[in-house]
Amino acid sequence: MSIAPDGKKTLLACADLAVFVQRFKQSFNAEMGALALLKMAWSNPDCEGIMVNSAASEHRVVIPRNHIAVLIAKTDKA
Repeated sequence: MSIAPDGKKTLLACADLAVFVQRFKQSFNAEMGALALLKMAWSNPDCEGIMVNSAASEHRVVIPRNHIAVLIAKTDKA
């Protein structure tokens, strides 16, 4: 868990691990697919979203909790 700039509790993720580690020298606990990450965030009631850090720049986007269930449903149908 991490804290987003707005103070919400989020899971921290990066989009391209190999590039991210080269640029920012940060370690990570695990490598997983998007659906597994979405399901992990959804299963934790304290998690308010997923903060995805860009590998290309120092930017991030937060996927809010209310979007996670929708994304899981869309992925499960695909």
